[in-house]
Amino acid sequence: MLRNWQFHMDYQQYILSTLPDFFNVERDRVLRLEGSISKLYLLNLNSVHPVIEKLYSKETLI
Repeated sequence: MLRNWQFHMDYQQYILSTLPDFFNVERDRVLRLEGSISKLYLLNLNSVHPVIEKLYSKETLI
């Protein structure tokens, strides 16, 4: 089941709103992962959703 699909713009807003607090607590970790965080921030998978959506069940888990 493909759950909680978040559109790219929403994901970017989430990153921008949570990263400063995370940086204050885990500065070294954020700096170490800066390259990966930047790539994920830019990676827009919205166009893939219609393709992969068909590969997952529409049933929900109880």
